[in-house]
Amino acid sequence: NNVSTKIVQFMDNNNTVLQEDSEYYKRLSNLVAKNYISVDGVNLNYTIYENPEVNILATADGSIRIYTGMMDLLSDEELLAVISTQIGHIANKDVRDSLLKVASEDNAGKASSAQLEKMLSFSGDKMGTIVNELLQVPYTDDQNKAADNYAFDLLKKNGVKTDALVSALNKFAELEAAENDEEAELSAAAKFIGVNSNNATRASLISSK
Repeated sequence: NNVSTKIVQFMDNNNTVLQEDSEYYKRLSNLVAKNYISVDGVNLNYTIYENPEVNILATADGSIRIYTGMMDLLSDEELLAVISTQIGHIANKDVRDSLLKVASEDNAGKASSAQLEKMLSFSGDKMGTIVNELLQVPYTDDQNKAADNYAFDLLKKNGVKTDALVSALNKFAELEAAENDEEAELSAAAKFIGVNSNNATRASLISSK
């Protein structure tokens, strides 16, 4: 978790962070206020980056970072659904696996605590490289499916329509389809789609639950 915290600090220092008096921040705080503040004993902390990119990411220490581009794309309930999938990735330790893959140059099983400790000494460009690599480690289909199921249950428990998860995934599926069109330029969602793929299949799995 020390490494996750250091990575998040680096990202926060290298992005435009919105303050608590911004409309985006107020919208988010109202949504997550009660039921989306901790998972398995880990306190969740949220920060919004002023950036038109459609992206959201989570790290093992409970940090969730949301880009304004993602907030602009989604309704309140869809945003909660997508936050819930990120909480699922934290709960299922997927975000830690991604970090281990980067630390061990793609062999999560062999990553040692020494390799992770070494990352704590990184700064500047070297840390930037690690962060970029980490943001591009794709979740596996199984990890995404488990996170979607986690989100479905969390939304249901909190009385949020689970349709919102389906409609959010469908929005991502449209962006993904555009991404796969060779003529298309990389969209604002390129990084997110690279990590979170097969959205159409995921949407149909959830809608059939």
